Amino acid sequence: MKFSPLIIAATLLAATSDVSSFALRKRAVVHCPFRADTIQLRRHFQTEIEQYAYTAADDHGYETVAQAHIRTQAVMTLAQHGFEFDGIVGLAFSDKEPGTVPLYRVYNERTKATFYTSDPLERDAVLAGGLDPRLDVGRMRDLGVVAHMLKRNGGGSLCPKARALYRHYNPLTEGWFLTADMGESEDAVADKGYEGGVLVGWIY
Repeated sequence: MKFSPLIIAATLLAATSDVSSFALRKRAVVHCPFRADTIQLRRHFQTEIEQYAYTAADDHGYETVAQAHIRTQAVMTLAQHGFEFDGIVGLAFSDKEPGTVPLYRVYNERTKATFYTSDPLERDAVLAGGLDPRLDVGRMRDLGVVAHMLKRNGGGSLCPKARALYRHYNPLTEGWFLTADMGESEDAVADKGYEGGVLVGWIY
């Protein structure tokens, strides 16, 4: 059976259009913000209560004066409560950009621990009653957004050099530990009493 040149051309054009639209859809799924716009996600530790806290710091001058003031106040508040700088977890983003999600934080006045999540429903549930509603109702405080992270994409991220950020829970201290370092994650579980990590998001 022979096909006319017009039919063949139309078939090829349709196939090309399908491939092009598929490629555009694939590109639209994953958006990687510029790494030059990142800020540091920093860890702080208080030895007496054995709790970690996390802040973000801009070393590039991308933040507004108001944003910088808020972050400076957060660090000063931690210092007043005995928290000391404990290292840099990785790089995140100060503002919401395409391809990012917020890293929320909720403070527990009873345990002095701060809970972190990128899931607004999980944040709301913790705000409503904490881990133990019998003890924590009315004692949870919304501390807003620490920073913005890369979105999870089907359980993983396609952005080059992105690293998974895990949240570990310690039932003894009732506190949380965040890390993007697999060695730290394994050590937290094996030697420091933390339970297996929950994937929170992706950072650089």
